[in-house]
Amino acid sequence: MQEELWFGKYQVLEQLSAREDTSVYLAIHQKLQNKRIIKVISKVSPYVTCLYQEANLLKNLSHPCIPEIYDMEEDEKAYYIVEQYMSGEVLSAYLMHEQLSEGRIIAYSIQICDLILYLHSLEDPIYHLDLKPDNILMDEGAIRLIDFGSAIKETKREGREYTFGTPGFAAPEQYRNGSIDERADIYGIGMLMYYMALGKVYLPAEKRNIDESVRLSRKLKKTINRCLQEHASERYSSVEVLRKKLKAIQKGRNKSTFGKEFKEFAIAGSEPHIGATHTALMLCQYLAQNGEKCAYIEVNDHNTIRRMVQRTKEVKREENQFLLHRISLFSSFDEVSYEYLKEHFTAIVYDYGVLSEQNRKEFLKKEDRLLVLGAKPWELDNSERALLFCEGEKVEFLFNFVSAKEYRKCVRNMESKNCYRIPYDTEPVLKDKSATKAMLKDVLGGLYEPG
Repeated sequence: MQEELWFGKYQVLEQLSAREDTSVYLAIHQKLQNKRIIKVISKVSPYVTCLYQEANLLKNLSHPCIPEIYDMEEDEKAYYIVEQYMSGEVLSAYLMHEQLSEGRIIAYSIQICDLILYLHSLEDPIYHLDLKPDNILMDEGAIRLIDFGSAIKETKREGREYTFGTPGFAAPEQYRNGSIDERADIYGIGMLMYYMALGKVYLPAEKRNIDESVRLSRKLKKTINRCLQEHASERYSSVEVLRKKLKAIQKGRNKSTFGKEFKEFAIAGSEPHIGATHTALMLCQYLAQNGEKCAYIEVNDHNTIRRMVQRTKEVKREENQFLLHRISLFSSFDEVSYEYLKEHFTAIVYDYGVLSEQNRKEFLKKEDRLLVLGAKPWELDNSERALLFCEGEKVEFLFNFVSAKEYRKCVRNMESKNCYRIPYDTEPVLKDKSATKAMLKDVLGGLYEPG
């Protein structure tokens, strides 16, 4: 094998793996004396498309922890793809002699999130779809991602004719002909975290979950379990949200202190009917469901409370206030003192309606601010105006009525700002599996994590 010279320039050193119709070799470029990886696949293999797909994907990527494509060759029997050699030990082998602490699991998981975020943030996002221990290289604390044979561009995901991903690690929807999006990779990241913690594959059918581990904190267990939900809608909405959650755990910021303190939230929208009031009421419900005594205060002239009283029987009159699902409702006309609010409530949600020059100072006085934005062409002027009002301030930005693709485009233009996508959820009551409930949990994750 060591004497064999392929295509007049690659000296084959050893065979690294072999399957029925594919094999991988370690070689050295004879003139440059640089190591290469050569992947070989038979021309009659049903997976020959994967090889070309991997080459086409990798040739346009530029990341120090993702291999580059150097060459493609073929002969009468097979195709050959020549890639950059990356040093390191695959995660599965690494864990045979190393037990990872929670801190190292979190640190490695954040690195994996960074790599996947790079792929998801491309103009035409790429989903890896095969995140497994054998595709992760460990090299002196650095994580490298290899094997893009199952990866696919977002614009090419429909109509794929073959199954992809590794059983036991791939998201359930990858085998159901379901719609694939970034949350499939979130499942894969969850599987890698599970594997790093327990050294084995997660088996939903056996009702085995990460709670078996006695080494991990409750917060990290909850994070892993959230990633491994069977239905994509119940996972984190994006890898960026997951990364923020892991960073919060890493920094020890995610403390359950909210219930002991009086907290005020300000919510506004970039224009009328963008969903600020709906979001404010949903936030009130979320807080109330988690044991907070919550009040909604209408700080605008939309008369929402009056219209709700007239149009729905769900608003109840009790003593000197209106109640909606255990939430106290106050309009701007109600004479309610700040002392009364602090005495009777633990959380206040102020609905400022449309953010404007007139109310921006009051909006920004509140400790926690949420701004609902639009991203349609006819909404951008108002969104940009609202962003200027918040320039330099810590604000959570929620995009409403946008698709996943539109949202990713928004995030790319928002630099390092904290962004979220409001799901299409018309249900007025937050149920356990509500997508809006999951989103609100993400938004408040760094401030309040209910038990």
